[in-house]
Amino acid sequence: MNRLLRAIMVLVVLGSLVVAGVATLVINEIKSSADTTSTDVADFVIDPGDTAGQIATKLKDQGLIKQTLLFNLMVRERKVAGKLQAGQYQLEKSWTTGQIITALQKSRVEEKKLTVIPGSRIEEIAKVLVDAKLAPSTDAALATMKNADYFKKAHPLLKDIPAGQSLEGYLFPDTYQVVATAKITDVVDTMLKGFEDQYKTFDGQILVKGRSTHDIVTMASIIQREAASDAEMPHVAYILWNRLDPRYAAEVAGRLQADPTVQYAAGYDTATQTWWRKNIDQFIDINSPYNTRKNQGLPPGPIDSPALTALKAAARPGADRPDASPGDKDLYFVAKCGTNGTNYAATLQEFNKLQAEYLSCPNPR
Repeated sequence: MNRLLRAIMVLVVLGSLVVAGVATLVINEIKSSADTTSTDVADFVIDPGDTAGQIATKLKDQGLIKQTLLFNLMVRERKVAGKLQAGQYQLEKSWTTGQIITALQKSRVEEKKLTVIPGSRIEEIAKVLVDAKLAPSTDAALATMKNADYFKKAHPLLKDIPAGQSLEGYLFPDTYQVVATAKITDVVDTMLKGFEDQYKTFDGQILVKGRSTHDIVTMASIIQREAASDAEMPHVAYILWNRLDPRYAAEVAGRLQADPTVQYAAGYDTATQTWWRKNIDQFIDINSPYNTRKNQGLPPGPIDSPALTALKAAARPGADRPDASPGDKDLYFVAKCGTNGTNYAATLQEFNKLQAEYLSCPNPR
């Protein structure tokens, strides 16, 4: 019995020494740094969505900590996993794991500002991302923006986009502040969220019947570039939807005849370095499904990113029109001479008269 008691006591003592030894090692690890002699400062990035485990791996790969397990245990013990902030940090290699964990809780997020102008097509938006240093190249940005299918699950309003099409029209034009380390997909998600937020402001007030969200966004993108001002958008929307109405097939044959769609089909003009050519005479008969001078109905998809005013006009054509009158069936519009206004006409004869007046104008806009 005495031998057994002595053996148990020896085991207890040895166990205590082991525990004490391990504790001492852990404490030493906590108090020590990955490189006690270094005076170097390392740039360290936490990307949005990074977990504590992913952060630990990055820290170890950069030689900022020695043990990922210890980092994870300390983060768990301190209950700060959700407080590690995305952003860019400058961490000293002489810092201990505890000091690094404390530093990563202090947000030092650098942000980038980007502005998407209403009426921009995705190639122009891609350049905005590159200029803001949020994409390495326009090709990289376009590769993401042309893959609408990738974003459909997270953004239900995209469900009507035909398979294989791009996000043209759905990247809401606005000024955004995004984390400097944001991935292209993060930036695109932000713009899609902007679109959803704005679309929901009128989603329950849509007047056009039998049209999908994709149809409305497509029409809005045309209105964005056709209307001379925001105030004219409801009237222009009314006219464009009229052109697709079977009741007026004899006059317009179901064709929108919208010049911006021809500009879109013609593509980039190297001479003027613009995606929106002023002279489209040679492209009137261009063979493209986007050419509404030739083809009936809406084009396959949007031609640019419409603002809220254009989206609402497409969804509520003719609404809030101070110039509306009973029996008004306008099918045409033409710019007024020397002003930013627009004339409207119900017949081709009226349109031709107004067009002749505009062409003879000494100061056409």
